[in-house]
Amino acid sequence: VEETLTVSAASPVVDVQSTAKSEILPRDVLDSVPTGRTIQGIAQLVSGVKMDAPDVGGTHAMQQTYISGHGMAASQTTVRLDGMMLNSMCGDGQVQFYQNTAIAEEMVYQTTGANADVSGAGISVYVIPKRGGNMFNGSVTAMGATGTWQANNLTQDLISRGLTATDKIDHNYDVEGGQGGRLIRDKLWFFGSGRRISVNSPIADTFYKDGTQGVDDQYQQSGQLRLTWQVSPRNQVTAFADRVSKYRGHAMVAGYDPTTAANVWVSPLYGAYEAKWTSTVSNKLMVEAGFSSHQDRRQTVYEPGIVQPYESPLWFQDVNRTDLSLGTQTSAAPNENYTWPTRRYVQSTMTYVTGSHNMKAGVQQDWGSQGFAYDANGDLRQQYQNGVPASVIVMNTPVRYWANLNADLGIFAQDSWTRKRVTLNYGARWEYWRTSVPLETNTPGRFAQNGTFGPQDMPTSTTISPRVFSRTSAITASMWATEAGSSTWAKSLT
Repeated sequence: VEETLTVSAASPVVDVQSTAKSEILPRDVLDSVPTGRTIQGIAQLVSGVKMDAPDVGGTHAMQQTYISGHGMAASQTTVRLDGMMLNSMCGDGQVQFYQNTAIAEEMVYQTTGANADVSGAGISVYVIPKRGGNMFNGSVTAMGATGTWQANNLTQDLISRGLTATDKIDHNYDVEGGQGGRLIRDKLWFFGSGRRISVNSPIADTFYKDGTQGVDDQYQQSGQLRLTWQVSPRNQVTAFADRVSKYRGHAMVAGYDPTTAANVWVSPLYGAYEAKWTSTVSNKLMVEAGFSSHQDRRQTVYEPGIVQPYESPLWFQDVNRTDLSLGTQTSAAPNENYTWPTRRYVQSTMTYVTGSHNMKAGVQQDWGSQGFAYDANGDLRQQYQNGVPASVIVMNTPVRYWANLNADLGIFAQDSWTRKRVTLNYGARWEYWRTSVPLETNTPGRFAQNGTFGPQDMPTSTTISPRVFSRTSAITASMWATEAGSSTWAKSLT
């Protein structure tokens, strides 16, 4: 028996025209590599990206984890879907939307060399979405695990120190699917997707009265729809909507009483929306304009039956009790809080490509607001030392306040100019920033008087940021020197 094997490999592609470092993750990689299937969890596959908490198999997919790189804060990370910004107001922009990855055709993570078309200097995430087509195609992905698949790390050393139960996984599952096709052949296409993900985690040293371990029960479910309308051979309009429902039944850590001291998280309005017009004016000129919005309004409330009427006997009685020596919290959660962030973007860009020049210019504007509210039984927290009353924390609840982002304006222009073996990437970005606080009045509480503040305009800020990168094409010399065994002198000039 004879057999002939032919082994071939593509030559390495070296980019000698750009200093940007990007990692492209196509659909087959997103499907085949086991990750938490979130923007942050997938980023673990990219070199140079750091997460604030590791996400193993989606165990942290229920809560926001943040990505950063090269010393930049997570608030410098930008997320764009089909070129449109989708950062939240919350956390100075470091919070991103909970994406259903079935909508993504590919994802691109750029870790260095940010151009003038983006404000943040951190990691840039580009989600390239599916749009459907004349044929109907779809897919379903399901994965999961149970607690019996997890090893027990409760060692004798931990038991000797007083630990009786560790954090673990009760179950973890993720089911998502997508379907695309035509509404009107060659004219109007759709792509829709849905997802439900759940992670239930027993928490260390939290127990119900019957002795069973307390469980942090969580789930998310979402639906997305994208429409693409080919208005004419040169003009296309797209629209996208993503609505998320998030629930967390017992938000707590070790030492909490799961019946009384945990919080319930609900999401009245979690969603991302955008609309975009694209026109290829000629084979060299393309114009884009669009609108996008991100909202992640949520509230963290007491467990059922814990909230009490204001100044009732139980309102004074059922307050948070924290034992500083035992590390326990009972009777009630520390407080209830409500967060209402909304951020909206409009942008327009023009791209002109000649061959030697790749020019892009545009304007980006976003604005929004963020509101907060806090309430607590008794307007205080009681502190104990080994069961003995020690002190109280007096609170100024009920608290209500807002912050407004009036204008975050950016105007930019950039060019990539190639002349023989030298490519020069240069550009500039001018930014204008203005915020304010509206007129605010708080209702008097047990310890706080009626308070009024504002309106107040905060100081405005304007900056201009030039950005210049250059690279000399030395690929021919580098390849020759490597083959000759003397590659030490052949270096690209950056």
